[in-house]
Amino acid sequence: MRRLLVVPLVLVAVLAGCTAVPDPEPVIDAVAVVMPEPVVVSGQGEQTADLTVPDGAESLQVRLACTHGRYSVSSTSDFSSMIVGESGECGGGKSFVVPLPSSESMPVSITVEPDATVVAELLFSPQPIRMDTNLAEDCEALGEVQSHFMNADAGYVADDLDAAGWRDRMDEGVAVLDRMTPSPLFAEQVELVAPWARTASEAGMAQRQQPLNAALMGSHCDLNNTELILMAEYGG
Repeated sequence: MRRLLVVPLVLVAVLAGCTAVPDPEPVIDAVAVVMPEPVVVSGQGEQTADLTVPDGAESLQVRLACTHGRYSVSSTSDFSSMIVGESGECGGGKSFVVPLPSSESMPVSITVEPDATVVAELLFSPQPIRMDTNLAEDCEALGEVQSHFMNADAGYVADDLDAAGWRDRMDEGVAVLDRMTPSPLFAEQVELVAPWARTASEAGMAQRQQPLNAALMGSHCDLNNTELILMAEYGG
C-alpha cells in the first residue's frame, strides 16, 4: 500500500550566553495528499468503472443511491482475488469505505436490479480503513475452513472424491480450526464447529449440517472490512 512519509522540519537555534531556554517546538511540514476528482457513474442496472489507485490512497469512499432491490459493490484486483465492499437494500443514500487491492488497477462493479437506477460517487481517500487484525486473521482462517468443507461436498457429489477423500478434506478444515486462537467474536462459533467437524461422517452433507453460522461470520468480516474468500475446486 502506498504511504506518504511526512518528515518534520525541526528548527535548531544556537543561543549563546543564555541558560534555561526551552527547546523550540518542532515545525511540521504538513504536506497535503491530493486525491483525484471523484468518479461518478449512473444509469440502470449494473455499473462499472476502471479506476487507477493514486499514490497516497488508502481507501475508496463510495456514496451510492439506488431506487429498489439490492445492491452490491465489489472490486477484483486480479483473476483470483475479489474484494467485497458492501451490499444491502436500496433506498436512501448509502456511504461506506472499500479497501484497496494490492495492484494499481481497481475495476469496480456496482450490481443492482436490471431495471433499478443507481448513482454512485467513487472517491479515493488518504484515510486508512480501521481494521481489527485479529478479527481479520479469523476471517481468513474461517474462509479456508469453509472452503475445505465446501470442496469436500462438491468433490463427493461430482464423484471426484470417495467417502475417504471427503473425510480427508474435512480433516483439512479441522486442522485449520485447531491452529486458530479465535477472537471473542468467533470463539463460540469455533467451539461449536470443531467437535462436529472431527466426527462428521455423512459424506456430501457438511454444508447442510455444519453448525458454523455463515451469515454471522460474513457480517462480522464485512464490518471489519476484511476479505472473506471461498476457493471452489470443483464445478463450473
